[in-house]
Amino acid sequence: DIDFANRSYDIFCEDPSEVTTVDLVEGKWVSPRGPSWGVVDGFSVDFGDVNDEGRDEALVQITCAAGAGSNAWTNTVVLESAPGPSLSSANPSRHSPPMATGN
Repeated sequence: DIDFANRSYDIFCEDPSEVTTVDLVEGKWVSPRGPSWGVVDGFSVDFGDVNDEGRDEALVQITCAAGAGSNAWTNTVVLESAPGPSLSSANPSRHSPPMATGN
């Protein structure tokens, strides 16, 4: 099984106009520059067939707050499985650019 809470994601976090690579540990991350630069404070994973090809994708939602909590972005990263078993038991082949919402 894939450990979604302990892997790297390219998301909007430290700056809403720049992608940051965050290395989640137990679904958490703090910017190396300090928590006011970025903190992952929300993480969830759902599965569903989002592109209607008969296979489940993982929808990983990561919420990052920056600037002492005054700004927050929710990123949705879609992970697709390579041909073979469904994503819940396979290695992901790629992930999409993040889609950020809110602040």
